[in-house]
Amino acid sequence: MIAALYVARNGSYFGLPNVDPWDETRDARRYAGPLPIVAHPPCTRWCRLAGLVEARWGHRRGEDGGLFAAALASVRLWGGVLEHPAYSDAWAAHGLAAPATGGVWTPADTEGGWTCYVEQCRYGHRARKATWLYACGTDLPQLRWGKSTSASALVSWCGNHTHDRRPRLTAKEAKATPPEFRDTLIGIAMTARQTNETGECRYCGYPCSFDRPVCRSFRCTARHNGLDYSIFPETNGDDMERSDTSQSQEFYTPKQIVEATRRTLMAIDLDPASCARAQQVVQAKRFFSRDDNGLARDDWTGRIFLNPPGGEVPSSLQVPTRSSQALWWLKLAAHYMARQVTAAVFVCYSIEVLSRAQKPSRAIGVPSPLAFPLCIPEQRIAFDVPSPDGSRIGTSSPKYGNAIIFLPALGTGEDLDSQIDRFAQAFADIGDVARGDGERLRTMVWEAS
Repeated sequence: MIAALYVARNGSYFGLPNVDPWDETRDARRYAGPLPIVAHPPCTRWCRLAGLVEARWGHRRGEDGGLFAAALASVRLWGGVLEHPAYSDAWAAHGLAAPATGGVWTPADTEGGWTCYVEQCRYGHRARKATWLYACGTDLPQLRWGKSTSASALVSWCGNHTHDRRPRLTAKEAKATPPEFRDTLIGIAMTARQTNETGECRYCGYPCSFDRPVCRSFRCTARHNGLDYSIFPETNGDDMERSDTSQSQEFYTPKQIVEATRRTLMAIDLDPASCARAQQVVQAKRFFSRDDNGLARDDWTGRIFLNPPGGEVPSSLQVPTRSSQALWWLKLAAHYMARQVTAAVFVCYSIEVLSRAQKPSRAIGVPSPLAFPLCIPEQRIAFDVPSPDGSRIGTSSPKYGNAIIFLPALGTGEDLDSQIDRFAQAFADIGDVARGDGERLRTMVWEAS
């Protein structure tokens, strides 16, 4: 069962056994759940003709009485999908990133939302009717992507200054949602991963870490993105066998790198492999200690700084890599792919992780570190090392070079190139930055979803 908000009375959503339709008389701004949603908020104040509407009738652009904002909030809260005309000004006004036109779901925001471009003529509409969708907390199915050349008609307000002889639809015909497209949207909404009365997801069975009905558990999101959460061991840091120079010592990140990270990310929300002493420098809003077992937790959110523990994973654990650093990379990349991590800086104690993470990354379907912008320090990093009794801090460098990986935010509305510029400027005194291929990164990271 789903709720269809902002739909026409006696339109295509009425009379369906699995739909609770909300027309204008019910005022969908008052919708209080609990069903997942298909939302069609009015678009006249947001579409590409909003300026004409304002000039002719005085209805100011963007002033829709909070209809779009309420629809967006409902979809985020209860899960579902929202439909609006392509190039709607509502996206930018509400902090949503515009989708690509090439046939892929792309991240829309930091709330777990995704967006895409699709044309309704591929689902039976006589006109092209280019559309943007916003989905949250649902599966993201493959749709009939791409621009069409087969539309047999124009919408009523198009073609006024052209010689196109195709028939024009009435406003009522243009606004109508084709039954096949309606059923597609209903199908998306019905996959919403809602929690039950005890806060456990009905799909993954795991307690949701977020105070909303739609499950945001990484375990659930990862499963829906084809990732296997079980690769991350239910273990604490004491189980890790340490090797090489990392034997039984803590290696704290020097202040220069932490400050460069802060300038890159603007803030540090979480340090998932840390301790109270290291936080005297890092000062993250949250951190996980060895006892917190960050590798097995699912509440990795926001902007992450991660200097993972080194050493080898014990052979008794069934994981895709023996390298502790590579395993932490898989964890970070999987949360990033699941849209829980907004952006991150990952410190490679040894550059060897760039090679050791490649094969397991491919195996579980996440990008390898080499897919991202990275800084190679011109000198090996001198990590801060406490004495056994904690009375003083010395320094230690690994045998090999280091690397610092930047995972930019894709879906916050900030331009990718400007983020990489900020990363390069922040780390300019530390080493050279390889920027990578921004478009390839954007496509590769999100196409798999």
